[in-house]
Amino acid sequence: MKNIYRAGLLGIVTGVLAVAGTGAAMAAYYESAKKHYTVNGHDYHNEAVIYDSGQGQTIQVHGGGNAPTSWMGVKGRVYWDGGTLCNTSVWRYNSSGPDYWLDVTFASGCGGYIYSKGQTKAWNGSDYPIRSTERTINVFT
Repeated sequence: MKNIYRAGLLGIVTGVLAVAGTGAAMAAYYESAKKHYTVNGHDYHNEAVIYDSGQGQTIQVHGGGNAPTSWMGVKGRVYWDGGTLCNTSVWRYNSSGPDYWLDVTFASGCGGYIYSKGQTKAWNGSDYPIRSTERTINVFT
């Protein structure tokens, strides 16, 4: 629960006001708390993001670490506030290593209150166990 409040506060603090022409459009960036973990001797981190340009929402999942090529994957997921999955991206894997930052970005295509909670996975020597990110706060679309 503490991470949800922290993510909400961060989203409010990082929200920016963009003025275009005679009208104003609100743009905001909401990110979850960052998670750190170790798999097969390599350190990783992940977080979920919603970027609201005022014209629509973009969902991102960031993942990073110090692993060889193709050892980490990321997948974006967006949910309605009740917990039902609305949309998801495909898995994307790092194409270089070590020390990289990998993300996947896609338009949510969802209406109402939504949140992002993505997934990452890292090679453990025989498989790719999935790790979920923390969730962002609910954002009205």
